[in-house]
Amino acid sequence: MKEKLRSEFYIALLLFSISLFSCNKNAKNDEHDHTSEQTYYCPMDTDIVQDEPGVCPKCKMNLVKKDTSSKDKGAVYYCPMCPGQEQNKPGICKVCNMDLIVKPDSTIEGNQDPITMPVNSTVFSKVRSIKPVEKTISIKIESKGYISYDPNRFQNVSIRYSGRIEKLYVKYAYQPVRKGQKLMEIFSHELRTAQHEYLFILKNDTETSDLINLSRQKLQLLGMTMNQIEDLEKAGHVHPITTIYSPYDGYVVESFSTEENQGMNSSPKTESASKMGSMNKQTANPSDANNDLLTREGTYVNKGQEIFKIVNADMVWGILDIYAENISSVKLNQPVVLKVENTGEVINGKINFIEPDYSNGSKTMKIRVYLNNKNHRLKIGNLLYAQIEGGNKKGMWIPKTAVIDLGNERVVFVKNKDVYQTRRVETGSSTSEEMEILDGISGEEEIAENAQYMIDSEGFVKLK
Repeated sequence: MKEKLRSEFYIALLLFSISLFSCNKNAKNDEHDHTSEQTYYCPMDTDIVQDEPGVCPKCKMNLVKKDTSSKDKGAVYYCPMCPGQEQNKPGICKVCNMDLIVKPDSTIEGNQDPITMPVNSTVFSKVRSIKPVEKTISIKIESKGYISYDPNRFQNVSIRYSGRIEKLYVKYAYQPVRKGQKLMEIFSHELRTAQHEYLFILKNDTETSDLINLSRQKLQLLGMTMNQIEDLEKAGHVHPITTIYSPYDGYVVESFSTEENQGMNSSPKTESASKMGSMNKQTANPSDANNDLLTREGTYVNKGQEIFKIVNADMVWGILDIYAENISSVKLNQPVVLKVENTGEVINGKINFIEPDYSNGSKTMKIRVYLNNKNHRLKIGNLLYAQIEGGNKKGMWIPKTAVIDLGNERVVFVKNKDVYQTRRVETGSSTSEEMEILDGISGEEEIAENAQYMIDSEGFVKLK
């Protein structure tokens, strides 16, 4: 009987122990489940709390997730109502006493596997890293440009009387002409009448010198040279055809048709615009040099009409493009070394003019270098490579390869533990190999030496 009671006692004790162990285990599981729950609350009223997403019944704001787990050790906590109230641990806002919440995307790589991070803003790489270097370097600005005409050396050849072109000696655009060379022969009733008046005065009023001088001046104003007037006096009769000679040395780069000039005479504004447009087309594209001139033999011309435009190329311009970050290092009279493409000729010059505005909304400003071209060795349109001595400049410098130019922004990849993250930087002057950093990174931070290795050919960069 005692043995039976003892057996039942041990069985009851065993069952009690098993039951107690199960209760403890369930209690621990319940506790774990409770602590892993995510609580949603209203940042405006902390009394509103629930265990699922929703909307605050009082202020209608979306409830915010309050995550109490330890995975946000590197998170940044901020106040959504008060800008600037941030800290690296949970708490309340010092201004409005609201609970601080986790700032999105503020948990850094220490709390996240680098393999799972977005590759357009964070890169896991073993690319060599470098630090910015504080130093003074000699700035040599490299630029590209071209040879252009000097617009001040354009001269117009216009007709001072109405008439018909009988013969043209200039046949094509960019034909070289010399001062005194024949340009055309023209028949004009107005000019013939003025010549008859002059001969009549010479024959009938030889004692009236003032009248003779006035008549001779009239012929000169109509474009006749002194040699032509003397030939007229010797011949004693008027020749129906008058030759027009070139008053300048240079190249014929433009002519106007009768229809164009009739339109010009009707509107001064239209005249100016048409002339400028025609000049730009002719001078901007030397490949069109074989085009025929607009003026033809047999064409009637009006008094005051421009027939040719002649440019003298003894002096030309070297036009260079300077990027915005280098403008501060460019000054008037600075030495410039120019190398002409194809010929390899090296020319020493200086900056003669800095244009005050950016060209056509681009990021470059143009400078001019005036060049002597009396032997015409420099051809219009020749490409130039220039190097400008910009002096010494002290600053923080990094290799150009470490910077990615996104157009409106420039980006580097900053090393943070085992990964690289994108960072926007502000740049200053640059050389052929280095770029100055004005803001965005410090001298103690490490960046990828070659940023191009951090993205693939079809990738894009996202800035936080």
